[in-house]
Amino acid sequence: MIKSIVFFLAVALWAPAAQVYFSSAFFQTNLDSEGNPLSDDWVFALGAFDEGFTPTPANRAMWADHWTSGQASAYEGDLGIFSGEYQFFSNEAPFLTTNKGYIWGYNCAGEWILVTGSHWTWPNINEPLAFPPSWTINNATEVIVGTTNTGGVHIRTEAGGEGFNIPSFTYADWRESYFTPAEIPDLSISGFDADPDGDGHSNLVEYAQGTNPRNLAKIDPARVIFVEHEGIIYPAFEFKVSQKNRGVTVVVGSTTDLENWSGAANVTLPFESEDSLQKIFRSVIPVSGGPRRFFRLEVSSEIKID
Repeated sequence: MIKSIVFFLAVALWAPAAQVYFSSAFFQTNLDSEGNPLSDDWVFALGAFDEGFTPTPANRAMWADHWTSGQASAYEGDLGIFSGEYQFFSNEAPFLTTNKGYIWGYNCAGEWILVTGSHWTWPNINEPLAFPPSWTINNATEVIVGTTNTGGVHIRTEAGGEGFNIPSFTYADWRESYFTPAEIPDLSISGFDADPDGDGHSNLVEYAQGTNPRNLAKIDPARVIFVEHEGIIYPAFEFKVSQKNRGVTVVVGSTTDLENWSGAANVTLPFESEDSLQKIFRSVIPVSGGPRRFFRLEVSSEIKID
């Protein structure tokens, strides 16, 4: 009788699942379209497109609308690798056993690479394999955008061009990319206010800027600059913000006494910048028109995390 009860509980607690590993090779040469090494702001996502939609270079502007990420992995520039594992519990669309899987690598600066394999179809959760499939850059047989293993370069990405549109990235996605399953529930490590690399920038700021919270050398600090507008010099505040990360609000505040801060009333809309990721807010008061002015960057979010 006891054995029957134990067996029944084991069956009741078991849930069918499947998993897929995805990765690149260690210590390889990985470059963008201009020959620069890939940096830590790159993300490589394992996912699928809607059934019936086949991504091509010609329809790249539609990719994000038809894409579902399963798991995202942050690129580790020091090791020259990305790696991840996706465990899933349903073969609902688009993770059908008849549908292909893809690895889509991208950053916010307009570069990406998309690969798949002839045998990269999603495993059946009801027929778990003894050895889950491993989809890698080396066993990819089709490169839709970019190149692989050519001229001594493991990965070479391509400029996205007109219609460049990457998948949105939630804070949950971001945490899964940089923290282990054991660290994610620990808000002292993965929470908004945590600073695991000790660089003085909270996870929320790193998320807003699209930087690596485990690498203190990768933060792109905000700074005060001077800009010319219609022949007049203004103080301005410059910072980088990620285009893909959702759910954050960035406000620039200014003050003359470090006590009374005001927001958008004292700054203009973003000023023109050659870098689409750089945001420049200039004061409405020119350098010669008032006392010394200070700026600060305020990042907030209504995202609820567990």
